[in-house]
Amino acid sequence: MNLPSFLKFQRTAKRTTSSVVMLSEYKHFTLHRIVSQLTILILCIVIFLIGHFIYTRVYTVIGKTQELIGTETDPSSEPIRFDLKEKIFQAWSTDETFSTPTTTIHNPF
Repeated sequence: MNLPSFLKFQRTAKRTTSSVVMLSEYKHFTLHRIVSQLTILILCIVIFLIGHFIYTRVYTVIGKTQELIGTETDPSSEPIRFDLKEKIFQAWSTDETFSTPTTTIHNPF
């Protein structure tokens, strides 16, 4: 039976106990395996970075604009009226002290 040249076994002078077939096309197998694993790792990192970029730049901005639109249509806080604030501070700053007479306090015990 005639086999193609890449399927022929390598003959050595010594008999080996290993049953591994040494094909000429598989001599760089470890290099190909490492390169493919690195390629998959790089692709995973790129996909993660693209997803992070889209989340940060698109979804966060959309959420913030919806929040701003919501606060413009229905404000949850009213603007500060400084004239009333000044009146309140002036009323509190008066030196009126309230003292209660001690005769009206009853001992509950």
